[in-house]
Amino acid sequence: LGFLTETRLGLVWLLRAGLLACLAALIYFWNGEHWDWKPWTGLALGALLLLTFSLNSHAAAVVGQGPLPLLSDWLHLLAASAWLGGLIHLALGFIRRQGVVLLPFSSLAIFSVSVLLLTGLYNAWLEVGALDSLLVSPYGRMLLVKLGLSIPALALGGINLLRSTHQGGGGRGGADNLGSKTLVWESVLVTFVFLAVALMTALLPGREAAGLAPPAKQIVMTEKAGEVTFTLEIAPGSVGRNDFRVSLRGAQGQPIEEEGRII
Repeated sequence: LGFLTETRLGLVWLLRAGLLACLAALIYFWNGEHWDWKPWTGLALGALLLLTFSLNSHAAAVVGQGPLPLLSDWLHLLAASAWLGGLIHLALGFIRRQGVVLLPFSSLAIFSVSVLLLTGLYNAWLEVGALDSLLVSPYGRMLLVKLGLSIPALALGGINLLRSTHQGGGGRGGADNLGSKTLVWESVLVTFVFLAVALMTALLPGREAAGLAPPAKQIVMTEKAGEVTFTLEIAPGSVGRNDFRVSLRGAQGQPIEEEGRII
């Protein structure tokens, strides 16, 4: 309970669980017959749900860049979810021979991929830092795997767009002519892209793995208890091995050097 209520990770987890509960209730009570306020509410809840993942991501640990890394990571997740979510529903529509509209989704896909490319380049610059770390760090190599899966998925999407435009595929139906198989394979590839991203979240960012992160500054904290001033120095002040040094000074600023135990 203390972990959930007293740590950032726990509080974000509670927020995520609450948003999931609200989404579940919305889906349960919405019959899907009318496009009213419920779908828009669901979209807003889903967007906030993705924000909770960004709040505990590598982007949230970037210092000196303000809120831009967090915003970029969130937009990246939103665009990826719109692309994959739309692909899966579109592929299921073709498989079930239901009437679907491809061209409007293609516009959404083009916009989503554009956002993915822009935010992906920025995120890669933050997390990788240099071309060398793409090969020397596990994070960089997994990023290359992600790109290797994304390129054929984009190619399949372009093929479907060209076929639908050439054959007048903006209307409903025509599953065979619009290449339902390529849609399915595109969905599968994008799903594997998501799996690669899931593995990347568990890896040390390439910039840090390659030693490109700026050196951490020494942490110095000072507190006063009565007439005694305590100073705690932590070096280097980063994750890993640190040296701790405590010094005490009296009311006149003179050092207190008697041996003892500080609790």
